[in-house]
Amino acid sequence: MLDLSTSGILELLTQYGYAIIFPISILEGPMVATLAGFLVSLGRLDPILVFLLLLLGDMIGDTLYYCLGYFFRRGKVPKWLGYIGIKDHNVHIFEHYFQKHDWKIILLGKTQAVGVVILFSAGFARMSYKKFMAYNVLGSTPKIILFEGIGFYFGESYKQLDSYFNYAAIASMALALALLGGYFLFKRYLKTHYEELKVE
Repeated sequence: MLDLSTSGILELLTQYGYAIIFPISILEGPMVATLAGFLVSLGRLDPILVFLLLLLGDMIGDTLYYCLGYFFRRGKVPKWLGYIGIKDHNVHIFEHYFQKHDWKIILLGKTQAVGVVILFSAGFARMSYKKFMAYNVLGSTPKIILFEGIGFYFGESYKQLDSYFNYAAIASMALALALLGGYFLFKRYLKTHYEELKVE
């Protein structure tokens, strides 16, 4: 079984180098970027080639989620999507909203633990694939550079990275939930005070 722990990934990178960066970055991009950055600092890997392989892996992973969402739009809307408010009679509203704010939603998704849901939603909303990829490259580039840089300068403490990533995931999820809660509260406020705002 493939070991995707910090030490397991580092061992794979040390043993196989460039050949393993692309396939495992599809599954565990940030961790691979950080550990590859550490090996760059040791002179064992080239930073530009590492960046390109990481970006390619990220794009392939994003495309898989996009295709999954696109596939689910065939026929009727799946019942389980009704739990988040998407149904046959209002799916066109969701599609219109997503495409109107596509770049904001995609770039936000690249910074959050719930990014997979947004990538899926892009395909589900039938967002233009060219725009989808352009925004993902725009969002992934600084993220990859950041994690590769962290590995380059702080990779010696790689054994502590697991806990750091866990804290980052929890913080990202909390932020996403806070933003989502704020959105619904704001929406409720507008609905409640619609007539007052209209008069003003």
